[in-house]
Order: sequence, then structure tokens, then C-alpha cells
Amino acid sequence: MRAALDGRFADAERLALEAYTIGERMGSGWGIGNFAAQLFNVRRAQGRLSELEATIRQGLEGSPEVGAYRCALADVLVEAGRLGEAQSELDVVAARDSTDIPGNQSCLSTIHSRRAACAAG
Repeated sequence: MRAALDGRFADAERLALEAYTIGERMGSGWGIGNFAAQLFNVRRAQGRLSELEATIRQGLEGSPEVGAYRCALADVLVEAGRLGEAQSELDVVAARDSTDIPGNQSCLSTIHSRRAACAAG
């Protein structure tokens, strides 16, 4: 995260992948979700969220109950100027009273995605 905050995006990607690899070897449970969140934040800062749309949609298809995917997709759609589609995704989250937003390490990035999408809508 420090590399991303400093604007060193290539380093941020490399370090996130290294952390993921080490975590997997150690069985720490750091997992692909955390790596994906790191990459999402890097792509957002680069203005390249659209590159992740297909991957996020795959995650959503496999786990439609995970609100983080819908919020991330809404963020991607806002960046692409597809506000109506973004609103539809947020409507699903709102209909569930945000109960599908995780109470774990991805909570803050999920809330940020939802805030960004709401502000643009």
C-alpha cells in the first residue's frame, strides 16, 4: 500500500503479488481476495478500473451474495460513465440493507467503492 500511496504503481503490484505468494506459502490466509483488493486500488489510482470489469463480473457470477463485488463493479461502471448500470448494482446492495458488505479487511475498500459510485450517480 505504501508504494501505491507514493504513486509507484508497478512496485505496488509487484509487492502485492509477493505478499500474496508468501502468504499462500505460509498458509496465512492472506489470499487472493486481498491481492485483488490491492490491485483494484492500484487500478483505481491509475484510472484503469475498466481492465478489471470481466474479472469482477466472474467473481460476482460465482458469488452473487458478496456485496463487495457489486460495489467494485459499480465503481468500474462509474469510471466508464455507465451510471445507470452502476446504480442498478448499488440498488441490489441497498435492497439487502448492505448486509452483504463484509465486516473484514475488505470492508473499507468496499465502502469506498460504494461511496465513489454513489457520489458520481
